[in-house]
Order: sequence, then C-alpha cells, then structure tokens
Amino acid sequence: MAYAAALQEFETYQRFSRLLLSPENHKINGFVHINNQGQPDVSVRRADWNSWAQPGDSNRKCVRCYKQFSEAEPDGECRFHRHGKDCCGNPTPCTTATAHVHNKTCMSEIGKFIKTPRSSGQFDGRSYKVFGIDTEMVYTEYGMEAARATVVDVHGSLVANFFIKPTGRILDLNTRYSGVTEGFLDIAVSLEEAHRILFHHINENTILVGHHLSNDLKVLKLIHTNVVDTAVLFESRGRYQSLKVLAKRHLHKEIHNEVGGHDSTEDASTCIELVIKCFLR
Repeated sequence: MAYAAALQEFETYQRFSRLLLSPENHKINGFVHINNQGQPDVSVRRADWNSWAQPGDSNRKCVRCYKQFSEAEPDGECRFHRHGKDCCGNPTPCTTATAHVHNKTCMSEIGKFIKTPRSSGQFDGRSYKVFGIDTEMVYTEYGMEAARATVVDVHGSLVANFFIKPTGRILDLNTRYSGVTEGFLDIAVSLEEAHRILFHHINENTILVGHHLSNDLKVLKLIHTNVVDTAVLFESRGRYQSLKVLAKRHLHKEIHNEVGGHDSTEDASTCIELVIKCFLR
C-alpha cells in the first residue's frame, strides 16, 4: 500500500513538473533568483518598476489615493474609494484613512532572501511533493508584508496554515483582500519561524503551485525554482487573468465572495485544481 501511494505521488510530481517555469520565465515574471555570481537578484522590467525601489529612494505613491509621500512619513489623510471603480458611484472619495500605503520593496531587501533547503538525501520525503501555496499580505510602513501563509496538497487538504508577524508598523490590515483581522498578531510567528515551518514540508525539489507566485515568494523572502504559476500558465494574449476569473471560466466556481476577505486555503486549492484542469484539456 505504501509503495502504491509513493508511486502515485511520483507520477503526480512528474506530471506537474512538465509545467514548471523555465529559468528565463522566472526572470521575466519577476522571481528573485540566483544570478551568475551566485547572488540573489531580480530582473526588473518596466511593468515591475512600481513594485521595487532603489536603495536611498524613499519616494512612494499611495496605491489608494495616488498621492506622493515619503516612506518615512506615511501618516496623513488618505481619501479614496475602498472598492475602486465599482464603489459608490460618487466622484468624491467615500473612505478616509490616517496613512498612505504602497507596495514597493527596496532592492536592498534582496540580500535577505534565502533559498529553500537542499534535499537531505534520496529518502527525503519532501522531494516529490506538490503543494499549492498562498500568502496573504498587509500594508506596513515598508510596503506589503506577509501576514498569513497557507499550504495545501494536491487533494486540497491543509498541510500548513499560520500567521506571520510583519517587521514594520501595520498601516492597513487590507482585510477585504487578505482576510486578516485584528488580533492576528497574538498568534503570529516571526518570518524566521515561518521559514522553519515551511521547510519542514518543502525543499528545493518540491513543486510549489500558486497564482502570481513571485509575489508570495517575495514577501516570504524565499528563492525557489520549481514553481508552476497559474497566472503564467493561463496567460492570454500577453495578459494575466485574475484567479477569480480563471476559477469561474475553467472550474465553474465562484471564489473571493466572502465579506471577510480572501480565503487563502481556497486560493491555494484553486491553483491546484486549475493545473489538474490543464492535464484534462
């Protein structure tokens, strides 16, 4: 029985491995990678300029009201529409916050990224695993930071689910999208502890499946090569589709309908389902 399960796991791994991003696609899609000098690096395209900042550049643009501000001084009235163009229909902003927020990461942070661990040997059970992963984020004084990470297996069963304590002062829990609410810090772990939890299940050979996975790995400060990205997999005419759109179109199911924000378990499982759908096409 154990042999049959191991064989099935290996066959699943082999099927998913056919859809892995190439090294070139890693760079094109903004994944932090190891360059020819053996150092962490990222290829910043024009489309990614808004998500990275050069060291010493403290100028930021609020992603809600679009005003310019200094990263060191985010406090100030921020008036915006909480639901964007689909909000209240009134041209006057209907929501007011006490701070501006941004989604840039300083390039100097790349030096803090670490690689997922090497296999401990031929009997390392992590080496032929396939996991869906989703990370929810909150706005802090340093941009977007990880606040929750969820890992599921190919059957959608929960493998790991935990909250992460951001390093910066929290400016907005971003609950509508993150699902993170007040009090999460009481049970949150440090990023270092988050790595230990993840590395219990994941090594460099593990296949990680996600949507715009470069964003998840960015806030987790991880470098990982074996990835299947559903945003890239279902790219159409050079445009990426949201996970919500892909779920409705290919799986005929509605996601992101909860008032309390996205469900990271649902998102991670949906990514796995989309890849399996690819095998059936």
